Amino acid sequence: MLIEAVEIYAALDTNHFKYGFSLSNLGTLYSKLGNYEKAKEQFLKAEKIQKNISGKQTKEYATILSNLAIAFTCIYSKEYGDFMAKKGEKEKIDFEPI
Repeated sequence: MLIEAVEIYAALDTNHFKYGFSLSNLGTLYSKLGNYEKAKEQFLKAEKIQKNISGKQTKEYATILSNLAIAFTCIYSKEYGDFMAKKGEKEKIDFEPI
């Protein structure tokens, strides 16, 4: 249903805050499902729309940036974990910074 809502908003007006809000919600859903690349894609679209509509000094823009930061953190944490596992050093994952 969420994807359908995004598609409807996109057909009506891709520069409307509700479209951006729906993209952000979709990004949150993808993030919770562990699909961080798709989450990042949706948050980046939402960020661009929100910045165009109201600028950077708003709560809505700050929320999207926060969500985007979480998606990036998850992506890089997974890549780092995979790298350490391949090196055979999984026990160091929580003790060595990225």
